[in-house]
Amino acid sequence: MQGDVFLLQEVHLRDEEDVSAFTREWVWGPSEWSVGGVHSDGVGILFRGFSFVIDEVVGFITGRVIFVDFTFMSVKYRIVNVYAPAQGGRRLEVFRELPGCLSTSRSLILGGDFNVSLDGGRGGAWAGEGGMDYSVMALEGVVGDFSLADAFRTVHPGDVGYTWRNSRGKASRLDYIFVGGGICGMKCVLLPSWASDHDMLQVSLPTDGPKWGSGFWRLNTLLLEADAFKAAFTSLYRSVRTMKSMYVSVVEWWEAAKCRFAIFCRRFAATARRRDRAGVTKWTSSLSYLHGCLNRGEYVDWALYEGAKERLRGLLEARAKALAFQARLRELEEGEKPSAYFFQAARARRSAPAFVGLKRADGTVAEGSAMLAVAEAYYAELFSRRACDPVVEAALLDCVSARLESEEAQSMEADVSLEEVRRRCCPYGTAGRPGTMGACDSAALNWEARLNLVRTRLGVWTRRQLSLTGRVVVVRSVLMPLLIHLAYVFPVPARTKLALTRLVFRFLWGGRYEYVTREPSPVYRSVMRFLRQCPSPVTREEATDHRALYARLASRQVVTPSGVPAGVVWSRVSGGGAPGAVRDLQWRCALGRLPVREILHRHGCAASPLCPRGCGAPETVSHVFWDCPFAGEFWTLVLGLLRRVGPGLVLSRDGVVYRRGLGLLPSVTSGVLWDVLGYAKWALWDDRVSVVGESPDAVARVLLVPQEGGRADPDG
Repeated sequence: MQGDVFLLQEVHLRDEEDVSAFTREWVWGPSEWSVGGVHSDGVGILFRGFSFVIDEVVGFITGRVIFVDFTFMSVKYRIVNVYAPAQGGRRLEVFRELPGCLSTSRSLILGGDFNVSLDGGRGGAWAGEGGMDYSVMALEGVVGDFSLADAFRTVHPGDVGYTWRNSRGKASRLDYIFVGGGICGMKCVLLPSWASDHDMLQVSLPTDGPKWGSGFWRLNTLLLEADAFKAAFTSLYRSVRTMKSMYVSVVEWWEAAKCRFAIFCRRFAATARRRDRAGVTKWTSSLSYLHGCLNRGEYVDWALYEGAKERLRGLLEARAKALAFQARLRELEEGEKPSAYFFQAARARRSAPAFVGLKRADGTVAEGSAMLAVAEAYYAELFSRRACDPVVEAALLDCVSARLESEEAQSMEADVSLEEVRRRCCPYGTAGRPGTMGACDSAALNWEARLNLVRTRLGVWTRRQLSLTGRVVVVRSVLMPLLIHLAYVFPVPARTKLALTRLVFRFLWGGRYEYVTREPSPVYRSVMRFLRQCPSPVTREEATDHRALYARLASRQVVTPSGVPAGVVWSRVSGGGAPGAVRDLQWRCALGRLPVREILHRHGCAASPLCPRGCGAPETVSHVFWDCPFAGEFWTLVLGLLRRVGPGLVLSRDGVVYRRGLGLLPSVTSGVLWDVLGYAKWALWDDRVSVVGESPDAVARVLLVPQEGGRADPDG
């Protein structure tokens, strides 16, 4: 079945599992479906080929109306598939909703099974039945409002064109395809279908987009498995071998033989194709003839009609089974699954006839590894004959000159004029073929479409975050097959080549999971030279001995203020009734383990080590909580509030960080004061975080609620 886009109605989709099965079975391109609430509902749109770019899919009325916006050959289309209900009231509601999906600036195509006949004056079983049908008026109004043309009536104005009929003799035209007024030059035919009581309406629309080149001819390798092809090709090769003496060299004979082989393979494949389709063509023509008789009102034997449909059904089902078997066979062979069929095929290949020896020039036979040497010697001698002998060349030129007229010989020896060069090197037109001196417009459009496809594929693979080796594999296995065939047909434009180079460069070197080796500095040309001139004070054994490293760390003393033991600092800092988050901040402040800019910059995680408040000093833990001018103003404000508890209280850096100097107060008052200092440090750190994250001109505000033995939430 030939076609690029197929509109299906009444597909009996029950749920999403059926949609998944249909989508999985349609492997020739994208497909879109809409499931309805009734078992007979369901519509679908199938696309054949992957040159369609799907922009948007909308199930306008579930199971009844679906439309797809797509781009094909640089032209934007909207195709709407309609399956109207058989009941007049529901059908009228569907037609009244159609303008909502037809309002677009794209080229519009509306088609489907409308279950009404717009040919009221042309007869038919449904013409004029049941009185006035308001759904017909609604559909005619929609078609007129959007300037749509009936494709079949435009091409065949005098034909009845019945698309539906039953065994009781009723017939009518219920299926339509309406196209926008800007589309002209279309073709429309009715094709019989054995799988339904509706005929298939096929419309061919012209496209002004770029045309694909045919490319190089390639042999269908499936022909090599046919015994008839083997026998015919053997006889052809024998006849061609007898013509070897007619050529000057083996190379010239082989070039002519290749042309004969290509012509033979094309003709054999075409004949086999016609032989395979002979039955389908015969019964399709018979059904078309019977439909024509029905449309003309002639008598038709209904048993003959049903018999033709059954024969056509059987042929198509046999072809479908053969295709499914070949697909399954290819899957088994390429997938190399350890099945019984795989091992059977492997044994069959092993038992197939193969070359066991090559005959040398002296008549002896070389077997095994000696066959390679014989083949190399043969082809070396064959290609050595391509060298041109000057004596033979001069004799050939003298022979040619003697057979040419004097004017022709002078024109061949004369210099090429500039005017002739300009005339021969003019660019080709739009409908021309690409050449070495110029390319047609369609070449640029083809490369632009292929470049968009490359962008899409690279965008998908970029999200996978592959390593450099993985990205190279993607370029070889995904991008190269997309470009190589088109490059054989159309030359690559300069702008496309530049864009393609940039895309591949960004894809290869835009990863974040692999370091790139840089060139060493001019002073030290290699790493080994640098290591020799600047030896490390730590040997490799010392750097990798984990037990020794742990022992060295354990032997080090923790730096504490004025030599106070670490246990004393811990008992002071950890006390109090503040929540766990505040106590964690106090302990991390005492240890100096907070993510300040100086530490982050030292580890390569910050751009600058300076204070975010603009004082110009490095931001350390001590700077955040005491040395910064903002911290000084903050503690002056806090000290004025705390002197209500202790009139003679003096704050110092050790008192704020390590709780030194606060023991002169009573124990209860000292614990409450330490909790207040913890809340103050929490507010100061929270304000610092907000300055780094949002850079506001903020001032820390502390709410102190003096409570004895109570707790407060720093987040509240």
